[in-house]
Amino acid sequence: SDLYRELSGEFATQSVIKELRKGIAYVKNMMLGKEDLGELDTGFDQFPELYVQYNLALRQRRWMDYDDQMVYAYNMLRKIPELLAYFQEKYPYICVDEAQDTSKIKHAIIALLASKSENLFMVGDEDQSIYGFRAAYPEALLEFEQHHPGAKVLLMEENFRSDGNIVLAADRFIQKNTLRH
Repeated sequence: SDLYRELSGEFATQSVIKELRKGIAYVKNMMLGKEDLGELDTGFDQFPELYVQYNLALRQRRWMDYDDQMVYAYNMLRKIPELLAYFQEKYPYICVDEAQDTSKIKHAIIALLASKSENLFMVGDEDQSIYGFRAAYPEALLEFEQHHPGAKVLLMEENFRSDGNIVLAADRFIQKNTLRH
């Protein structure tokens, strides 16, 4: 809120702080670069400067926010081959549930960890992604076969839990989705 006040000259409301936090998390989870910051619609024109200053303040204090944990983990696995090899050996089988609600950076970490054995099992439904505001990346399910050559995609097209009326209503709604298997 101090950074916001410095840049805008106003005090931040709770809703403004919530939107800024959401924007910061989105940038980190979607692996966006500084050049992409101006494209985000956060409702705050100085968001790129706020983002840079926010991260600088964290580094100066030797702090990290929740989303930094993913950024640092990804960068460490990419840059330290011994570390990646250790975790690939420790976890030769990886299973991910609710993959449609996993962020882009988490998919990148999973891909690194699975790159040695390709023993990766993901369960997800791109039609059920509800966490776009938290940078969920259901597109990774659509691109799964491209990123994991030789992978098999199994479609579960029969619903055993819901009655016919619910299935019909959901199907009408889902048919409007353009990005799907």
